[in-house]
Amino acid sequence: MVPRIAQQLAHPASTALLGSEVAKQLDTLIKTLPNLRALFIGDYYTKAGEDMRVMLRGRGYTDEDIGSHAGMLDTSELLYVNPKLVRKERLARNGGAPDSGVSGDPTKASAELGAELLKIKIDNALNQIRTLRAGGNK
Repeated sequence: MVPRIAQQLAHPASTALLGSEVAKQLDTLIKTLPNLRALFIGDYYTKAGEDMRVMLRGRGYTDEDIGSHAGMLDTSELLYVNPKLVRKERLARNGGAPDSGVSGDPTKASAELGAELLKIKIDNALNQIRTLRAGGNK
């Protein structure tokens, strides 16, 4: 038997409510199994997202710079994790065209920033896991 299983669902907007409900139902189903819990770690996106924006605003970036999809945040994270997947020559504010799907300015992204942003996400997730394992409600 596998003692621990972790699953990270894809996107905050589409999974926050669903993920929380699924975790509650799974946790109820597996209560009889030793050392196994189902937890929804929403702080990986929600609290971390807020913390990242606060940090970036403190450095002078605007919400328009930061964006919400495929902009400065996402591009910085990808540049840190796997820079070969970023076509730097194609980066443009808001994707360079209407309805591009890009929100924000990916030209302001960097691998160094991506490392900081991912650390914020990981720290938030670990803090929430520790709280939940200790019996907290967060």
